Amino acid sequence: MSPKPSWYLCGLILAFGMWAAAWGQVVEDQPRLAEPRTPPSAAEINRREAARLYGLGMLHERANRLIEAVRAYEQAERLDPESASISRALFSLYSALERNNDALDACRKVLRLDPEDYHTAYLFARKLRLQDRKREALEVLRKAITSPRLKERPDLAAQIWFDQGLLLEQLGDTQQAENCIRKVVEILEQPDRILEVGKYSRDELASQMAETCERLGQLCLRNNRFEQAVAAFEKAKKADPLRGPRLAFHLAQVCRDRGKYAEALAHVSTYLRSQPASVEGYELRIELQKRLGRHHDILPSLEQSSARDPNNEALKLLLGRELTAAGRYEEAQDLYQKMLEQHLTPEVYKGLFAVYKQRGQRGAQEILKCLDEAIRAATPDEESSRPADTGAARRARAMLTVLRQESDLVRFILPESLRQVGPGQLSYATRSVLATLAARSREAAFAEQLYRACMDRPGGLGQLEAEVYVGLLRVLRYQGKHAAVLEVCRQGLREAHQTSRTLFHTEMIRAHQALNDHAAALAAADKAVNEAGGKEQILMCQRIRIDALVQAGQAERALQECQSLLKTYNQGSALREVRATLSSVYQALGKLDEAEHQLELILERDPNDATANNDLGYLWADRNKKLPEAERLIRKALELDRQQRGSGLSIDPDADLDNAAYTDSLGWVLFRRGKLQEACKELQRASTMPGGEDDPVIWDHLGDVYFRLKQPEQARQAWQKAIALYEQGVRRKSDGRYKDIQDKLRLVKP
Repeated sequence: MSPKPSWYLCGLILAFGMWAAAWGQVVEDQPRLAEPRTPPSAAEINRREAARLYGLGMLHERANRLIEAVRAYEQAERLDPESASISRALFSLYSALERNNDALDACRKVLRLDPEDYHTAYLFARKLRLQDRKREALEVLRKAITSPRLKERPDLAAQIWFDQGLLLEQLGDTQQAENCIRKVVEILEQPDRILEVGKYSRDELASQMAETCERLGQLCLRNNRFEQAVAAFEKAKKADPLRGPRLAFHLAQVCRDRGKYAEALAHVSTYLRSQPASVEGYELRIELQKRLGRHHDILPSLEQSSARDPNNEALKLLLGRELTAAGRYEEAQDLYQKMLEQHLTPEVYKGLFAVYKQRGQRGAQEILKCLDEAIRAATPDEESSRPADTGAARRARAMLTVLRQESDLVRFILPESLRQVGPGQLSYATRSVLATLAARSREAAFAEQLYRACMDRPGGLGQLEAEVYVGLLRVLRYQGKHAAVLEVCRQGLREAHQTSRTLFHTEMIRAHQALNDHAAALAAADKAVNEAGGKEQILMCQRIRIDALVQAGQAERALQECQSLLKTYNQGSALREVRATLSSVYQALGKLDEAEHQLELILERDPNDATANNDLGYLWADRNKKLPEAERLIRKALELDRQQRGSGLSIDPDADLDNAAYTDSLGWVLFRRGKLQEACKELQRASTMPGGEDDPVIWDHLGDVYFRLKQPEQARQAWQKAIALYEQGVRRKSDGRYKDIQDKLRLVKP
């Protein structure tokens, strides 16, 4: 190919130059990005980053990466703490992840930032109701119903009024509950407004109207407004004619309350022809038959009803109860035993045991036989390697649920249980369980004999060893038999193989302290440290020794030893234990800020430490500070404790109960917050729990609540109970509370 001429090259250069000039002109003509006159503030930069993280959280959430979404939202919240949208997103995720206390905190924040957010308020109230915090839930709903934005959602307004009515009814204010339910009826009487929302059909609204009118009629009935009750029931029937049989039951109640018993019986008979699942109608029929003097009709009518509805277990239980009341024990027993073939429930066993109780000693033998057979099969056999029978474990748990609730039944079988502690009779596992039940029923002497009856097991106690020693020592301590405690501890140190020696040393220390022999207590603590093997056990015994120093009045020395431990055990779970001990020493010295700081350090490392949550919450409550946060921590401790307790094959009669100390803490913080009725309920509950019934601190707290509720006699009894427990040596009188209770007793002299 021949070379191009020079003019061609020049043309190319000229064309390129013109193109470059044109491009430069185009670039120069582009608008420049606007620049702010002043650079963005740090707050604005944080808001922008928070918006980015919020979007990232949404992406994670849509991809079901919930943990990552929470982290993104939490980072966004730290950068923009005044964003209600971020807190709403966190509430939704916390709820999904069952982080209930965090979810409640997120709700509170949303409502602080956006008080008119009725939807979040509604969800917040539902969460509070699930935690049985009815009064708080009610206050939230009362504020929600005033939101101007709620006019857009008549369906949700109806639900909020309805929930208010339910809460008021549960709290005993039936008049206000009736007023709230009337508001719901008023809203439902304008269905077109709700249909515009598009969430319900006309048939669904008619059903809701019928249900609401039925509840309104029930409330009118409770408020002795009979004409209004009848009108409400008629309106319910008009909205849903299929409710006719159910409404006949309510009309029977109206007639009963107006003294028209024959008319009421006719209405209830109409209702029972529908074969309802519940037994309230059958119980009303029994009541009416008695009022009309027709006692002879009760059992035949129940038998006929049960034959027509053979799968109604509640009706069978009612029939069994009436057979027992009529003295037809054989028939009642047969009925319950047939039920047990399909339903291993506490209710059936309760009925069966009630029959056995009518038979005196023979009945006690039958109860013990049932219980012993179930516990034998539910307990693994160490010699034959036979595994536990899960069905037997279910039977045993059902029986123990009944016995735990029925102290009179426990007392009924205890004398016979002692007659069956010889060779080849009650199993050792059954003896131990019965001893626990005896202790729960305040039958300490029986409990002691049953525990001691376990000690002669051939070949040793095996897996029962620790349970028996712990139970026996507790019962002896409760009876104030401190010398006997020392004797059992010495025996345990000689003979026990599967029980921590630390238990015996600890109990010896407590017994010596109860006998006011602190030198012997410190000597026992020193021995515990010297005999300990392994780093964990050595630390445990060193902590016990520090507590003994505090009780001996040597708190400063205890502090020095504890601070020394902090240098040695400076990581992991050991550090946590030392900090917990250091916190208690600071409390003994009155250095409460330092005590709180140690607990806060524990929670920084592990926010889900149930004990630290409870202890810090209680300490704040006791100091009357940070009360909302204290309540949150204590409720979290209870929630964590419930999660950590499993059922499995356990036949412990108390395995389903809350921690008494945590429940006491909750009662105490509610008392500090002025919620006296709620505090009284929790403290009464704590005082009936294992570990709580013989804790003088709980009885002292309960006395304080009774006193504030202007119930001086109940306060006096509670404080006297606390004093009696102190004098039994359950707790040490040196903690200062003993003298305070004595002073308070002078305020309520009989």
